[in-house]
Amino acid sequence: MPSSYISSVNNKQSFETDISLKKQLRSNRFRTELTRKIHTYYKETPTAKKCLNYLKKKYPYIMPQIDHIAFRSLSLKDAMDFDEILDNDYLLIDSLDFPLKTTDKFYKKAYWYKHPIYSRLFSSYIKIDCQYNLEIKKIIENESLSDLEKYNQLKEIDQYLAWTVIWGKSINHIAFDLSLYPDSFEIIINEMVKDLNLKMNIYPSSDSKSNPYIICSQDGLLEQSSTISDSINNIPKAYIEFVNRKIDPNTNQRRDGFDNINANHLFESTK
Repeated sequence: MPSSYISSVNNKQSFETDISLKKQLRSNRFRTELTRKIHTYYKETPTAKKCLNYLKKKYPYIMPQIDHIAFRSLSLKDAMDFDEILDNDYLLIDSLDFPLKTTDKFYKKAYWYKHPIYSRLFSSYIKIDCQYNLEIKKIIENESLSDLEKYNQLKEIDQYLAWTVIWGKSINHIAFDLSLYPDSFEIIINEMVKDLNLKMNIYPSSDSKSNPYIICSQDGLLEQSSTISDSINNIPKAYIEFVNRKIDPNTNQRRDGFDNINANHLFESTK
């Protein structure tokens, strides 16, 4: 066998090994960083710990499962930078565009990712109108302002913007899947709100009979509920969300993905 052929095979194997090692290192770094952020989330979000302890005590035979973890970014570039550091087995599944609410200045967009083992990831970003760039920059770079003062001034422009400037790449919220619990989603949420005296995000509805703590997707298969975020130094930080994914009769599988109307109202949990 020609030595040139052997050399070529060895070089190819070396290259493939190098690529494999880089992928593994990237995955390890991502998991380490995500684990660190999750620990920080639990430390800084006492409402989440209180809710999870409540669920574990009331349903001791069911382990709460993370449905998704959410992050926010200030630009498409930041959102794409997030994509670059993901575990290699995370796949981009879909994107969502959010309608502009009356309280919003800027449009938002999100991407969500799925992994064969781990929870979904939800990464959203804000599309800042260039006419506000100078005003925003002046507030952010004003060293005489405290974080709270910066937050309050930025909130007057856009609350999502204010949160993301202050907290950056921190976890915005973690959602837990209650789909397999024996009681209905509404019963679990109502009793947890009452027993723990939770402050909840209230969702708008044209139906007076609907539960104000629960928002349902347009197809009726995805129910979501969230607390108002806990604060650090009077600045809203992170919150906990609960999800119920119903069986889709067309696929006989639980409803996957997200709903842009639901998510748009969930953003207000950090108001």
